[in-house]
Parts: sequence; C-alpha cells; structure tokens
Amino acid sequence: MISIYQLKPKFQSLLRPCANRLNNANITAKQVTISAYLGSIFVSFIVGLFASYQ
Repeated sequence: MISIYQLKPKFQSLLRPCANRLNNANITAKQVTISAYLGSIFVSFIVGLFASYQ
C-alpha cells in the first residue's frame, strides 16, 4: 500500500509548475483564495439553477 509520504513528492511535482506560473504572473495566494471562493459560489448558483428545472 502507498503511504502519504510516498505520494507527497509526486503531488508536489504536479503542483510546482502551476505555482511557478502563478508566481511569474504576480498572482498572490490571497487572490487565488478569493477567486476559488467566488468560483465556488458561482458554480453552486449554476448547479442550483439547473437543479430547479428538473
């Protein structure tokens, strides 16, 4: 069975290019957090809207 400690380097290697791209674009962690928050509100609104048409 694979442990969490074996998955950590693989997960970090997947995220590192994204983090570098955000850093090069001068996007802060606060901006990413706010965008994720607003995006989740938008998605839940759309899902709720389409669920009411069943």
